[in-house]
Amino acid sequence: MTKSRAFRGVLTICAALVWGIIVSPPAQASFEDGAQAYLAQDYVAALEEWRPLAEEGNAEAQFGIGLCYENGRGVERDLTQAAIWYRKAAEQNLDEAQFNLGNLYLNASGVPKDPVEAMRWFRRAAEQDMPHAQVNLGYSYETGTGVARDAVKAVAWYRRAAEQDFPQAQYYLGAAYERGSDVDKNLRIAASWYQRADDQGVVLAGKRLDVL
Repeated sequence: MTKSRAFRGVLTICAALVWGIIVSPPAQASFEDGAQAYLAQDYVAALEEWRPLAEEGNAEAQFGIGLCYENGRGVERDLTQAAIWYRKAAEQNLDEAQFNLGNLYLNASGVPKDPVEAMRWFRRAAEQDMPHAQVNLGYSYETGTGVARDAVKAVAWYRRAAEQDFPQAQYYLGAAYERGSDVDKNLRIAASWYQRADDQGVVLAGKRLDVL
């Protein structure tokens, strides 16, 4: 199950604001300054820029503060605070925050372990087409973690992520076709998905190709 920490929102917004900085309102410029500081690893400066915005309800700034607390960047590591700030952003439908909050619940990090709550947040991010969350949700259906086991739904979520060229999903989808897990067993299709995953560096996919 993927546990990578996404920071796509900060990077995307930072890039977008480069083009609109002349007409951007002060709050947006301040967020950009925080994003630039974060990328330069000046986490204290990033927090100084983001905290006022976060307290005003800016979801991206709230996510950034959560990320700093989770990783101990510019502040002492505090998973409880990370969960608080992720939740503020997640409730505003920011997919990165929903994904990270789900991982905290899954791993009992700063919040009580609650696989059902984890799946609820993964689902909200997955429905926004975040492939990391789609893989986690698919794996949860495959293993019965926080949801009833359902191989059909597992394959469906793997497929949605695989079609976005997400390598781990491509590997899992290849495995489903190799086993015949609620899809017709088809080694040719399995090999095709394994190859796409192998091309992106998934070592296990290459090993499966060797034995097909």
